[in-house]
Amino acid sequence: MKRYTLLWVLILLAACTSSPDENKNITDWAPNFHKVDIVNPILVPDTSSRFFCPLQNDTVAWEAKNVLNPTALVKEGKVYLLYRAQDSAMTSRIGLAISEDGIHFKRQAHPIFYPAKDSFAIYEGKGGIEDPRIVENPEGGYILTYTAYDGKTARLCFAITKDLIHFQKQGPVLANPKYINAWSKSGAIVAQRVGEKMVAKKLIINTGCISETPIYSWPIPAIYCIGKFWKMKKAKKWYRSLHQGLVILIAV
Repeated sequence: MKRYTLLWVLILLAACTSSPDENKNITDWAPNFHKVDIVNPILVPDTSSRFFCPLQNDTVAWEAKNVLNPTALVKEGKVYLLYRAQDSAMTSRIGLAISEDGIHFKRQAHPIFYPAKDSFAIYEGKGGIEDPRIVENPEGGYILTYTAYDGKTARLCFAITKDLIHFQKQGPVLANPKYINAWSKSGAIVAQRVGEKMVAKKLIINTGCISETPIYSWPIPAIYCIGKFWKMKKAKKWYRSLHQGLVILIAV
């Protein structure tokens, strides 16, 4: 908890020092949102949804407890909403709902991404797969970051997909043995706007964190992390660069 508190203090202090020009740069691209209360909530838990869980070897009501923490993108004129769903045992899986207007969604019957009998079950087996974040891969397809939770430790992981249905898990972002058991979650890849798309941006920067080079060598946009807290002057630099697409934030 102290780590989270310190991080938010650093962010707020840095925000107070941002210049009017920086704020203007943010408002140049940030959309204006209007909350449509009459249709909220757009998704609610569904006790009738059933899914055969390969790990439990049983049929479960996979979104009976909670639906939350979504990520969204536009594909072929439709809004694809990937959301976290929990069963009564609080195991999380990722569901998909599709909308023509971004307000009214039709759910898919089964989760699209879930713990399975694979080499990553040791990370996902009990708590499941949480907190999806997705961007387009400049090489085609999509990159998904998510949290794998084993019931004790949360680990930021990532996967790739071409169609938002079939995913290839790539494992923990912090794969180095020194950090593999460090708590990390809710990471989002910094993206840049390319036409009407938000595409992952590949950058090598000095953030003063765990690594100044790509955490993995796979030839897609590199992911960087904030694994330790650093001096205030670096925190200010980090905050001011957010809208320029310079870092990925991982909750640690």
